[in-house]
Amino acid sequence: MRPEALSDVVKTTSTTGVTRQQTKAAVKNAFADAWQAKEKGNKICYTYVLGPIELLRSFDMYLIFPEIGAANMAAKKTSLPYIQKAEDYGYASDTCSYVTADVGLYLSDMNHPFGKVPKPDLVLNDTLCNTYYKWSEITQDFFSCPIFTLDHPVRMARKEYPYDLEALYQEDKRYVVDQLKRLIAACEELTGKSFDLDKFRNNLDLANRMGALWCEIIDKTRHRPSPFDAVLEGYNYMGGATTLKGTEAGIAYLSAIKADLDQRIAEGKGAVPEERFRLLWMSAPCYPYFRRIPEMFHRSGAVFVYTPQFMQPTRGTYRAQQYDLSRPLESYAECLMDYFHARNPRRPPQWSMGWVGGGGEIDNQIELLHHFSADGIVYHAIKSCRMNSASLADFREHVSRRGVPILMLESDIADPRFFSEAQIRNRIEAFMEGLVEKKLSRVAAVG
Repeated sequence: MRPEALSDVVKTTSTTGVTRQQTKAAVKNAFADAWQAKEKGNKICYTYVLGPIELLRSFDMYLIFPEIGAANMAAKKTSLPYIQKAEDYGYASDTCSYVTADVGLYLSDMNHPFGKVPKPDLVLNDTLCNTYYKWSEITQDFFSCPIFTLDHPVRMARKEYPYDLEALYQEDKRYVVDQLKRLIAACEELTGKSFDLDKFRNNLDLANRMGALWCEIIDKTRHRPSPFDAVLEGYNYMGGATTLKGTEAGIAYLSAIKADLDQRIAEGKGAVPEERFRLLWMSAPCYPYFRRIPEMFHRSGAVFVYTPQFMQPTRGTYRAQQYDLSRPLESYAECLMDYFHARNPRRPPQWSMGWVGGGGEIDNQIELLHHFSADGIVYHAIKSCRMNSASLADFREHVSRRGVPILMLESDIADPRFFSEAQIRNRIEAFMEGLVEKKLSRVAAVG
């Protein structure tokens, strides 16, 4: 959506419910806005949600996020025909369903449920997910567009690590800065525009302000009752925050969310009518049944107060990411690296599912439980995403040894064929009965 159009929504709508209207408007108008940008001569870049958004925006590129497009298909319950078209073309059913939904879009003359999608002038690949490599190549095969790959060095902290992590970090940073300079040169050649350092610095300043707002929003779920559900509403917030990163419209969007949540807190309104339990949701949601699963928990008075996907708008850190505007490229490289790079501690813990090196995998999750006063964890194993799901069984075993109630659910991010409502409902009901029993036992022990 055009930043100025989204700002108009903020100005003309009351605070209550404004974020819902903004998100719907952004989804509805995204591809129409892309065509308008293309008609003005702006280039279209396909990039992933943790890509170098602020740098690409400094060249006035219109950014399209394939993951978000595929998730929107699934949430609209229209993803299956696209996935089946890709399977008929030769893709296996266990391929990432984001990819097969996107391939189905390519095979459907780019007709998305929300409008016709313009073809890319550039694909920005990054190495934060191994699927991105092939996904980018697929896009290039279909559209003969250039690819630029931004490589993120991965260093996992281990006590027995035989090297000087700080020296490696500085070497890796120089490597990333060099890549950014090559990306700038490629964008200059593609767009015919010279790199505007001041514009880039302004984008980083806006991203800093958005990061601070985003972390304030995340912390709102620490209130009892939680003013929003981290899955049902949080993923919508996150989508808007990601796609509008580094823009004035992004500031307006998150400010409206914050005001809306502050009002709910002041009025004592919770995400569920009577909050009894607080849970963490680990992994992406099942978008084809996006509302169905959280609502099953809501019936038992349970609300989700955190998901590690909240890292995306701040690139891997729970705490606000801040770029140093006095050295924009170097600071930008550091923030890009922080998602998967560990060195001697220099910032607050990076709370996630254990993918980053800010702390031990299990300790990170226990810390999250305490920080958000949560009663248990729900792991969502995704059929078509092995990288995201491979470690969940181990996490379940080790975290449960700490006395944490754990529930494992299985479905998929975009393919509705891997969802079994009866099975999921039975597991949720049994899990919630266990939580009730545990809480009654605690009350009895205190009494």
